[in-house]
Amino acid sequence: MTSNRHQPPTSGAPPSLDPASQVDIDDLDLARVRFRGLYTDALIQLPSGQPHFHWRTAQATLGPIVVTQDSLPNGVLLATRECEERNVLLIVHAGGSTMRHRDAHGTITPGRTGAIFSLSYPANLEVPPGGRHQAFILDPQVLGEHWRKLTGAESRGPLLFAPLFSLSDDGGAHLARLAAFINGELEHPRGLAATPLLARNLAEALLTTLLEVVPHNQTSLLERATPAITPACVRRAEAYMDAHTAEPITITDVATATGVSVRALQSTFRRFRDSSPHEYLKARRLELARARLLAPEPDVTVAMIARLAGYRHIGYFIAAYRHRFGETPGETLQRILGPFR
Repeated sequence: MTSNRHQPPTSGAPPSLDPASQVDIDDLDLARVRFRGLYTDALIQLPSGQPHFHWRTAQATLGPIVVTQDSLPNGVLLATRECEERNVLLIVHAGGSTMRHRDAHGTITPGRTGAIFSLSYPANLEVPPGGRHQAFILDPQVLGEHWRKLTGAESRGPLLFAPLFSLSDDGGAHLARLAAFINGELEHPRGLAATPLLARNLAEALLTTLLEVVPHNQTSLLERATPAITPACVRRAEAYMDAHTAEPITITDVATATGVSVRALQSTFRRFRDSSPHEYLKARRLELARARLLAPEPDVTVAMIARLAGYRHIGYFIAAYRHRFGETPGETLQRILGPFR
């Protein structure tokens, strides 16, 4: 039996990242189908002595990352096969889950140890009754691209992380705090994760932290990586555009402030950001406008928001806003303030 309706929280229930995504599953066959769609193909069984199966799960997206919260009041036994190229970062909140994966065999303990599964290798996971955890599902291609941005070098084959790692040392504790912060922002309907640009920034922060603090097969290359993730001219250009988003600046203004030619700025931006300075500035202006519409000041109007975001023609603003967010600025404002404004 499944239910997509949002239900009042019960003891041990995961936070509802998105009420529409929360599902209760009591059937093992349906659980296998959903698990295959999220993670990979797996054998799913109840621990000995448990009367029935129950899985409450909720999910959300954070840029290129899928985040889930899961509650298993009667526990579960999982055995995955070698089939999917996905990585899963697991942070356990309740119940010490036992895992066997690659060369590791041990317990994932709340607040003490975390785990990363590479689903191209088989794995076994035993979640005890009352188990609750948070999972971040990562595409290896996304990890590889972020590694290139972080180090300036291509990864030497797939990134393979230590299956078990400490959450009690400085690096691991930072990763755990970041995961908790992200979860809080995903739960809040007007949190940082509700804004696409900020959601991507949170996703990049998680990827960077993961690559820097969890041991993996290419960790040694970090010591030889250049200190700057991107060239100084790109960072200066982004800082200038962020500071002058609401002003009618041009790319020539940006290049002059950055100290390079327009052509050099455009080519470097394209290489390290896979976009142009103009696209970056346009996105920042729209994100600024949406943030102000989602938390409006008294008596605010769409025209005022357009001007504050650097748009001098409201028609262009409305068209660009609709294309990016799927609704007009007026619809966003009406949804926040109510129909009787």
